[in-house]
This record gives sequence, structure tokens and C-alpha cells, in this order.
Amino acid sequence: ELQLSPEQAALLVADVRAQERLIGGFQAENERLVATNRELGAEAARQRQRQLTEAQRHALTDPSAHEQQQASELHAEISRLRLAKMELEQKLLGVDFSIVAAESTALAEAEARHCAATGLLN
Repeated sequence: ELQLSPEQAALLVADVRAQERLIGGFQAENERLVATNRELGAEAARQRQRQLTEAQRHALTDPSAHEQQQASELHAEISRLRLAKMELEQKLLGVDFSIVAAESTALAEAEARHCAATGLLN
């Protein structure tokens, strides 16, 4: 059994009460933060819903923007496929496309130097 003097017991009781007040404060702060977190989560969900609704409304009122985007993507894909087809055809014919591209660049540079030297315009 632990023997405490009245002063030690009073200090111990005061210390326990102080710790209980701290714990109570921490619990209250935790509850406040949980409530704030819930409110912010709900606000974020409402904001996402507003953005989705606005995007859907915009798509319904201006479908041409979406169609233009799709058309642009399709044109880019067609260009990429045409280039790949041309490279494949050249490989089948034994032409190295990288050499052709390098020579085309060198030719364009030589033509530019020639025009600059002779004073001609491209």
C-alpha cells in the first residue's frame, strides 16, 4: 500500500484534474475538427456536383465544342496513321525514313543558304 502525505495527495489530485481538463479540451477540439471535416467534405461534394451539372449543361447547350474536340482528335490520329503508313511503305521498299527526313532537312537548309546568298526569296 502506498503512503502519501496530505500534501502529496492534494498535488496528485490536482495533477489528475489538470490532466482530465486537458483530455476534455482535446476531445472537444477533436469533435470540432471532425465536424469541420464533415462540413468541408459535404461542401466539396456539392462543388463537384455543381461542376458536373455545369459541364453537362454546357455539353447540352453547346455540343459543337465537344464535336470539334473529337474532330480535332480524329484529324491528329489520321495524320499520325498516314505518317506511320508512309514509313511502313518506305521500309517495305527499302527506304530508311530517318535518312530521308535528314536529307530533306539538309536540302531545305541548303536551299535557304542558297537563297540568302543569291538574294532570292523563298
